[in-house]
Amino acid sequence: MFEETADTITIGLSLAPAFAPDFRIALDYYDIQIDDAVSSLANEDIIKFCYASSMEFGDNNEFCRDIKRDEEGQIYEVNQRVINTDEIRTKGYDIALEYVYDASDYGSFKVKADWTHVIEYSITSTGPDGQYEDLYEGYLNEDIFEDKGAISLTWYKNNWRVRWSTKYKGAVEASRSRYEDWQAAIAKNNERCTAGETSCIAAPEPLWQGALPSVTTHGLTVNYSMELGDNRTLSVYGGVNNLFDEKGPFIVGGSGNFDSAYGSGVGRFAFIGAKYQF
Repeated sequence: MFEETADTITIGLSLAPAFAPDFRIALDYYDIQIDDAVSSLANEDIIKFCYASSMEFGDNNEFCRDIKRDEEGQIYEVNQRVINTDEIRTKGYDIALEYVYDASDYGSFKVKADWTHVIEYSITSTGPDGQYEDLYEGYLNEDIFEDKGAISLTWYKNNWRVRWSTKYKGAVEASRSRYEDWQAAIAKNNERCTAGETSCIAAPEPLWQGALPSVTTHGLTVNYSMELGDNRTLSVYGGVNNLFDEKGPFIVGGSGNFDSAYGSGVGRFAFIGAKYQF
């Protein structure tokens, strides 16, 4: 093992235009490249290097020794090892907006919005057959959504605060390894079709449990604060998270059959509380 080195590019722009003094916008772009990054091989790569690489299968193959099977021949463990991979690279951009509107006797309103887009998240490594690249953005099992966003509208008047919030997660593929295997199978089928082989499947079905839709959730909170004197404050609050009971897509093998990225199937829930400061 040896140390990582990184090249980082970040560009930020903040605007508060004079013609709209209560409006602000921030734009940030990042491009981070980490050479010799400390990481670990994916389970899929370890299995591939054992069974489908130029290295001979068997006990002399170090990757085969990392795979443990039970008495029925099923894999129950893949031993991981920490390595210096060739490169980890990620790049994307963030956008943040804020606008405050004073409605005089009706209080004031604040709108805040944030958007994140991941252009790339990749790991480049060297295996038995040379250098290869794994792309991780846009896969649920890697927990890297290409697009995520949030927006909120808050009303303030005297001691009251009411907030409506909305969160968005973009569409993703469920599993990187399953999607790549499916793509490889489709490519082989296309070759058979081009060659006119009878084994060609003219209209193959899409990958089952592959593409997952975007998910949007909403929440509502209410807060009332009271000044009690002597620097004492009492706040009473309550609300409902996931107001419309959006549990996200059905995920085979997920917690409660729903993935933790979507709240593990918890759904709508209400809360109430108080905060006393002195």
